[in-house]
Amino acid sequence: MKQHLVIHLNAARIDASSIVGWYLFGVANELLRSGETPLGQLQAELGDTFSEGETLVLVPGALVFLTAAHIPSRQVRQIKQALPYMVEELIADNIEDVHLAIPDFKPNDDQTLPVAVVQHHLLIDWLDQLYQHGIKPNVLCPDTLAVPWRENSDNFFALQDRVICRNSAFGGQVLLREQFAGYLQLLKQQLAGDELTAPQRRLVYCGADNIEAGYSVLAAVQTTIDAEATLTEYAESGGEVLAAHAVRQIDSLLNLLQGGYKVQDRGGNRHWGRLAAVAALGVVLYSGFTAASGAWFAYQARQAEAQTFSLYRQLFPQEKRVVSPRKQMQAHLGGGGAVNAVSPLPLLAKAALGLRGNALQLDELHYRHQQNDLQLQLHTPTLETLDQIKQQLNGVGLNVDINSAARQGDSTVGRLNIRDGQS
Repeated sequence: MKQHLVIHLNAARIDASSIVGWYLFGVANELLRSGETPLGQLQAELGDTFSEGETLVLVPGALVFLTAAHIPSRQVRQIKQALPYMVEELIADNIEDVHLAIPDFKPNDDQTLPVAVVQHHLLIDWLDQLYQHGIKPNVLCPDTLAVPWRENSDNFFALQDRVICRNSAFGGQVLLREQFAGYLQLLKQQLAGDELTAPQRRLVYCGADNIEAGYSVLAAVQTTIDAEATLTEYAESGGEVLAAHAVRQIDSLLNLLQGGYKVQDRGGNRHWGRLAAVAALGVVLYSGFTAASGAWFAYQARQAEAQTFSLYRQLFPQEKRVVSPRKQMQAHLGGGGAVNAVSPLPLLAKAALGLRGNALQLDELHYRHQQNDLQLQLHTPTLETLDQIKQQLNGVGLNVDINSAARQGDSTVGRLNIRDGQS
């Protein structure tokens, strides 16, 4: 048994001053300490109370898209090869710009495969800031999957400004409170057309700090769906409930740290790792006598890879963690690496016209040459303002998709994808 440290991030962008919730659990999963601390001071706050154990980081579920794909294979290698092609049609982003994560099990031939989709730049930023401040996560998971859940039920976790909806072991979404009524209407229509297989229970949960929100969500579910629902009030805060539930199911969580982001050793297989290293060394030595040319080219490839990492660190010394130089370089350059003769100026001019006269703060602007589109991240006072901006952009001949919208403090953070309506 070991200790667990759970850290809950609440924003897309974090830095040393960002307040994070943290929860330290003992070897019997009992809560030892908790608090809310600026990320840059977390190590000092913990001191010597957490030295060995696992670190689990919960990231905003609104920024991780949970979906599923049907891939008729049980071979992990084939599944990973086919996954990008199966998911590409389900997302608005370029498949090269996102990271795909799947559960650690092999599905049956007739079983859909759960998939988590998160943008590379978000994952890289989170890990860069965490490592920079001494936090080395073993598991990184959307907080959507930390909500209490029971099979054959719709589960709603009420927070102050949002509702986390979870309907399966790896399925769910995060909604602003003002979006929840629309979600319930869609759920009602779905249940009306699929009564035989519809979940029989609607379960609402809330922490001690959100009792009023819990009763509000309960009333909305009972009124809209016209079905019996129950409310579970926890004695702990909402953040502690999510952290405790995540710790109890840590081995079955959908860990985003896969592929190039994978943590190589979670601490339980060190001896086997040494034996494997010795065996691998013997294979390499034997192969060296029979395939010297292959070893030489492998050495050259490693040298080239090392030079790539070295050059990237020279160009961008401020980044503490380098996972994929190619993808991170593309993020800095703001494109997919291909040359396109299409000028962004007409699209920018229309976007500027459509944004005029609105109360907003532009955080990010990213132009993709291949798709000839713009990706914007905006701060607006309300969700209605964000929708008004969308309508205004549509009015000047642009096609606009709202990829995500989340409440952050007193404002709404939205991500828009803008394309020319004539393209």
